[in-house]
Amino acid sequence: MSGGRNPDLPAQAGQGSASQRAGSSLRVSANGRYLAQRNGKPFFWLGDTAWLLFQIPTREEAGLYLKTRARQGFTIIQAAIVMGEERVGGTLIPNAYGDKAFLEGNPSRPVIEPGQSPRNQSDYDYWDHADYIISRARAHGLILGLLPLFVGYNGDGYKYMTPRNAESYGLFLSRRYRHQSHLLWILGGDNTPDTEEKRAVGNTVARGIAVGMSGSEDYGRALMTYHINGKQFFFPVASSGSLARFQHDPGLGTGRGHLPEDQPGLCPLPCQADRTWRGFL
Repeated sequence: MSGGRNPDLPAQAGQGSASQRAGSSLRVSANGRYLAQRNGKPFFWLGDTAWLLFQIPTREEAGLYLKTRARQGFTIIQAAIVMGEERVGGTLIPNAYGDKAFLEGNPSRPVIEPGQSPRNQSDYDYWDHADYIISRARAHGLILGLLPLFVGYNGDGYKYMTPRNAESYGLFLSRRYRHQSHLLWILGGDNTPDTEEKRAVGNTVARGIAVGMSGSEDYGRALMTYHINGKQFFFPVASSGSLARFQHDPGLGTGRGHLPEDQPGLCPLPCQADRTWRGFL
């Protein structure tokens, strides 16, 4: 693969205008077998994982990293907006400029300062830095697979993101980035939703992202997947039509994967456009 920006993906950064249709530049192919770009070409997922991209690097370091990966031919970078796994990061860990994402660790209370100039530390907050990284990825033609909060193998992130605040956080993210068409949302983070509370967090943050994107519970605008633990399957859960449900259903058709036998109650999701989100089992 040749290096440099992918010409089939958007290259301009910025929030976009209200007249632009919000949503991902990728969609599930008509046959439900792969991700496609807007021009119909298959999207080749050549990804690098930089979970701490938003918390560790400076602007210069993040920019160099993204420029390098684009030149090397990578197409997608997987990163956590907030890395909640405490053995490597933590929800309360500040970024390179000493800024934390949330007030008192509450995802429904993102810390937003009035300015955004990196030359003024009191103005340049965590989310200004996130904006910059997201814009640089787009400028280099990279898709970002973003985890709202990487909950971690031991579930550290669930101490902060709960069913009570997850929807508000999802709303905040999708309203802020609804016109950034190079984003793909990855829920979870090395953790299987094997309890009612975990499933509730997944459902409510997904609902927040969908509502913030379209103004209603329309899952057709946001491309989402889920990152579990174990063999770390990625499940495609949204397409250009709507989300499918986490449930065994012989009528769901093609696009199915396989789960380990020790993961009862979950099944891979098909890439279908005619299904409605019904959440986890």
